[in-house]
Amino acid sequence: MPLVLKVPVFACSLLLCLNLLCGKANAQIIEKRPASSTVQTNFDSLISYYAASRHSPALFIHFDKNVYSNNENVWFTGYLLNYTDAALYNTLSLALVKNDDRSVVMDDRFIISGGFCFGNTNIPDSVRSGAYTFVAYTNRLQNGKPEVLFTQQITVKTETVQTFNASLNPLDTSATAVNQKVMLLVTFMDVNAAPATLPVIYYVGDARKPVTTGAVKTALGQYIFNISSKLLSAGNNTLHVQVKYKDEIHDVKMKLPVPQQPPKVQFFPEGGNLINGIVNLVGWEIKSDEGAPLLEEASLYEDDKLIDAFTSNGYGLGKFYLVPQAGKKYSLRLKRNDGKAIYNLPAVINGATLIVRHAVVNDTLMVDVYNNDGGRHLHLLGHNYEHLFFDVPIEKNPIQRVKIVLNNMPRGLMQLTLVDSSGNAYAARSVFAHYNNNSNITITTDNNSYGTRKKVRVSLKLEGQNKEAAVSIAVVQANRVEIKNSNDIESFIHLKQHLSGIPVRENYFENSEFARRDLEDILLIKGWSRYKWTDVLTVQPHDTVKTATDLVFTGKAVRNFGKMKAPITILTVEPTSTYETDMSGNFTLPDNNIVTLPGKKVGIMVAARNMADFSIKVVNPYDSLNRYMAGIIEPFTYYSPAQENSNALQLPGSERAIRLKEVTIKDKKEDDFFATGPNPCGDYICVYNILNCPNHRGASDCKPPVKGATYRSGINGTGTVVYQGCNQTSGLKFKGIYAPQDFYPSDYSELNPSQPEYLSTIYWKNQLMLKKGETKELSFYTSDITGPFKIIIQGVTNTDVIHQQASFRVSK
Repeated sequence: MPLVLKVPVFACSLLLCLNLLCGKANAQIIEKRPASSTVQTNFDSLISYYAASRHSPALFIHFDKNVYSNNENVWFTGYLLNYTDAALYNTLSLALVKNDDRSVVMDDRFIISGGFCFGNTNIPDSVRSGAYTFVAYTNRLQNGKPEVLFTQQITVKTETVQTFNASLNPLDTSATAVNQKVMLLVTFMDVNAAPATLPVIYYVGDARKPVTTGAVKTALGQYIFNISSKLLSAGNNTLHVQVKYKDEIHDVKMKLPVPQQPPKVQFFPEGGNLINGIVNLVGWEIKSDEGAPLLEEASLYEDDKLIDAFTSNGYGLGKFYLVPQAGKKYSLRLKRNDGKAIYNLPAVINGATLIVRHAVVNDTLMVDVYNNDGGRHLHLLGHNYEHLFFDVPIEKNPIQRVKIVLNNMPRGLMQLTLVDSSGNAYAARSVFAHYNNNSNITITTDNNSYGTRKKVRVSLKLEGQNKEAAVSIAVVQANRVEIKNSNDIESFIHLKQHLSGIPVRENYFENSEFARRDLEDILLIKGWSRYKWTDVLTVQPHDTVKTATDLVFTGKAVRNFGKMKAPITILTVEPTSTYETDMSGNFTLPDNNIVTLPGKKVGIMVAARNMADFSIKVVNPYDSLNRYMAGIIEPFTYYSPAQENSNALQLPGSERAIRLKEVTIKDKKEDDFFATGPNPCGDYICVYNILNCPNHRGASDCKPPVKGATYRSGINGTGTVVYQGCNQTSGLKFKGIYAPQDFYPSDYSELNPSQPEYLSTIYWKNQLMLKKGETKELSFYTSDITGPFKIIIQGVTNTDVIHQQASFRVSK
């Protein structure tokens, strides 16, 4: 039986268990080890050592959506899975990185408790439209790097009514031209306001190592770039342009042509090799020189004889059957270029392999083991690089069919490896067990369509294999969830974290014929990234020893004149704690002592009468690590249209929230009834009388709170709090670690504001507990945005992860 691993502790103290899989590797043909090598025949021990050397938790974050506007709230739930000790993980770092130049534009930290993290942050108003990546990791480092890492692609669009539009237009962009000529065109909405010139900066290629950069100015709204074609190469040929007018900045880019190179074609024979005289299933993948998938017609040749023809799919993937003969050469020729480009298949060999006609199965797996070069004692191993599930001895026959009942194996990816008694691998194959044996949540709305500001009632019922689930729920405008940025917990845990480069698909587990077919192709072709048995054979006991450290806030107090003579006391305010420095003034700030509400800062000072004689510096260890991680992550490349218009990154007028800049009240009395905006401490109340309501941060109708007054607070604003006043402290202030904050849905039966409310997220719930067979009810109101909306549910069950979606429409 496999080892039972842990997932987060639920709020009701229920401990869930989850058999999770892990692993990644480079694609390669399976090769035998040299005959002189020796290896333990205890495969279980080998896999256990390998698992211990590679083990790390899995981190997934459910964001409410993946398209945001600047100055908009971000809601999320973090799920830490497969950990060994939940107490080791107390802080989640979340940074937002601009994909083009890898700059960190936002970073915050949040509490992790029992493997869960409930967070709320805000996209700064200064963040420009474009493609970004959320980078998340915990306080634990392993060998100096984050022990666990999660990234999420998002798109940021602007809510601001734009003063001008910028676009790039090709003039002479032939791949054979000496220079690439591209015209920048800047048009103003008010032509009378257009300036004579505008400053422009640009670069070509990767911002970290551009092939050329420059700063120019437009003339009458135009500028023509002349980029030398000699500078360009595949993957390093994008022109990035930034145009600035007053405080408004537009970024546009355009991919420039390069001389066309032959497509890249790879072959993936099932099992790892082309075996003589049997029916071989061969996967193939075709990409452009830049890595874009290609839809191509191809012909298969035996020597110079045409024997088959087929086409790749939209993902650039395909497969065909072949009975290869020893001594023959097999090649693929593309229809393009009249078949001049020839791609040779691997050589045909005599040997052993395995054939799996259906790799995506439920409870039973059929495997045919072929061996046309007998004399070996072979074993068929089933494992997931963490646990060995079975070891089936194979008889010395040319073919043996093995039927495997999967009842005691976890749902997810499993690796089949055909080895001899010394551990030499002859074939490998990735399969998926218990594809349909999962739980589902039935989502039922009381109507299919609603008017604006109308109440929606939703019932949820957990059904299927699992008894309990803890889920997060988002109800969002449908066009705020782009397929190119899609990432659900089921696909991530079972596929994406194990298989590299799988195509973008909204859902691989929708239980349709097409989803199953696509997953079969993925396992045949991308499953090669899990062929790493040679790594298992070479692992040693000392490889399981790891150096783990924690990220901790530290600080240093120094005398402005002279040297430190003795330890001093440091005081933090909101929250209040005291610390003693060492003789050099150094001190440490434990994570649990610097927790604030989102947007608040921790005050810190020397607790002495002569405090002005000292200076304090706080070191946030996440800052430097965020910059490092921003430079090394590789955002997923989505092949968008060749040229961009800055209007494409602007929200439609009917979806823009009406927002004003926050107004800070200075030198005003706390009980000034006519004051608007937050007080000097940043505290405010919204129109629903909720203190520091995150849904209305920066809204024009917010007011400063009054000391001693009672306001709504707590879950969904149902609790109350007495405001203690604004107590500003002198000294240094810094961002600490944020505590969870509740989402407050609008209730138009209680208050129906006259101004428009364009809320793209109309409901968010961090953790809802579900029990099998029981129905949970929830309700919320639509906003003033019309069109389709999605209900997205993600979470964990007592044995697995779960993801479900439903939709409804809002009309006027």
